[in-house]
Amino acid sequence: MVPCPQYPLYSATLTMVGGKLVSYRTFEENGWRTTQAELEDCLKRAETDGIRVRSICVINPGNPAGTVLDADDIAMFINFAAAHKLVVLADEVYQSNVYAEDKQFVSFKKVLREQQAENTQRCAESQLISFHSTSKGIIGECGQRGGFMEVVGFNKEIAAVMQKVAATNLSSCTLGQCFMGLMVTPPLPGDPSNEMFRSETGDIFLGLQRRAKLLSEGLNSIPGISCNPIEGAM
Repeated sequence: MVPCPQYPLYSATLTMVGGKLVSYRTFEENGWRTTQAELEDCLKRAETDGIRVRSICVINPGNPAGTVLDADDIAMFINFAAAHKLVVLADEVYQSNVYAEDKQFVSFKKVLREQQAENTQRCAESQLISFHSTSKGIIGECGQRGGFMEVVGFNKEIAAVMQKVAATNLSSCTLGQCFMGLMVTPPLPGDPSNEMFRSETGDIFLGLQRRAKLLSEGLNSIPGISCNPIEGAM
């Protein structure tokens, strides 16, 4: 299950490997969010068509719609996936790009742990894979091809198979790995480069924020066109 509209990588990859794309709708009047009813209907339609759904993908902040999900939105996805035994694929590569002042990024893992603390049985077997990348976000180094995924809730045997598959990639990008290391361990307060790092990343963020506002305001100024405020992502 993939959101509609979506980042075309997902539909293209599914086509390449012979999978089936099951699109769940997001609604412009709802800030490009979906609903529990839409998820249930989408799953039911897929099962009627003979499709065995294995996972649900969520892009947060949203690409291309620019929606930033709150904790309640995320809890809905987690509980839906738990009820139907689906793996959650959380695309969180734009987590640093939140422009709306009343919004903040909330990770799927954080909400999953909160749900598990509230009810140990409901999400006891939940499975989550979260993604992050140097190609997006504030760094935006698309040519470096660095990224990581965190796997939560899988047993040791499955984790071992994933590691074996990853180990077959013998030509991993050295520069991409260096960029990933820098991304996840930025300069700390007191480090020689911290002031420059904060200044440069702050300027990049403000530039992206200005462009997001300029784009939505520009579209809304055209007669016959309406656009929701861009909350995050590109």
